[in-house]
Amino acid sequence: MNLTELKTDFYRRYSESASYLCFFRSGLLCSLLGDVDIPKSRSLNCSLSMCVQVCGRAVGGDIIKLEDSDSNNCRSHHLLSPFPAKNRTLQAISRLAPMGISGAELLACSSIPDFFDSEREYRAAVVGAVLKINDMECENLPELCAGGENPSAYASLFANKKGWCTDTSGVTAERVPLPLTGFKLLSVQGRKKARSRSAEAAALLESVRAVYPHITSFSEVTREQVEVLRRFIKDKVQFMRLMHIVDENDRIDAAVEGLKRYGTDALFKVINASQQSLKRLWGLNREQLFMADKIMEYTGVKCARAWKNGIIAVVEEDRADRVIRALQFDYENKMGYTPFFCIADTFGD
Repeated sequence: MNLTELKTDFYRRYSESASYLCFFRSGLLCSLLGDVDIPKSRSLNCSLSMCVQVCGRAVGGDIIKLEDSDSNNCRSHHLLSPFPAKNRTLQAISRLAPMGISGAELLACSSIPDFFDSEREYRAAVVGAVLKINDMECENLPELCAGGENPSAYASLFANKKGWCTDTSGVTAERVPLPLTGFKLLSVQGRKKARSRSAEAAALLESVRAVYPHITSFSEVTREQVEVLRRFIKDKVQFMRLMHIVDENDRIDAAVEGLKRYGTDALFKVINASQQSLKRLWGLNREQLFMADKIMEYTGVKCARAWKNGIIAVVEEDRADRVIRALQFDYENKMGYTPFFCIADTFGD
């Protein structure tokens, strides 16, 4: 649904008035390096053009009305009343209530495919729209939206702009140029769900803090400390994961320095190195391994790395369709089913 259609749908659902109509959107967050789903770790992210769009306007009183474009079910709530425990989007809005926000009518539309979890992007788009309607800014917005989750993911969502990626550590976010003109980002997703790394990483950080209690995030761990930790972390699998995370910090530095000079070769190089590190030190499922290895055989593919239940690859724009056809053929012959393909640009206004 384009913006014109969304506006038309908004006025169909909410009687037209002279109130100024605000618009906000959040693209699907993609980790180019690191892993945004690992709390307290560093990551390099961009937002893909698959996105959640929200139209909204201020209304009198304190009632928030939120509706989805594919539903006629309108959720209404008074800002000063307790928010539903299971509705995390309304909970995030409730954290803005002390700022004195006014009521609003909101209509949300998502172009993110169902096989991606878009709750984070949905919440960010709605909260962003509420702030825009009220002409407000919020310094601790990532923490307010996270509500116990990883705030760096929200820092990335609110920092991303077209042609940029975000270097995130904790809740701080630095924008870095992402000059991918002439390329497409191709996501290939399998049916087998990749295991979450969040719980594994949380346990690993506690093992690190048992030796270095002053450390609060993986981005603070040095190579020298890794060598000391080798004697204390007896679980070989845990230690290998720590090696990957610390090495990833160096890869992000290399990518960022290259991108600041508007060069992409450094990014492509470290994304491929990151994939090899994940393969060697963390472990990937057979679908991810096959996708990443096979796609690199095709002309026009610059890099590929595990992402969500599959991979993300940077492909020359004029080669993208041929790469999809080739990988679909090879994957079906190997795995017996067709994966999901998504072509996306980096998210932009």
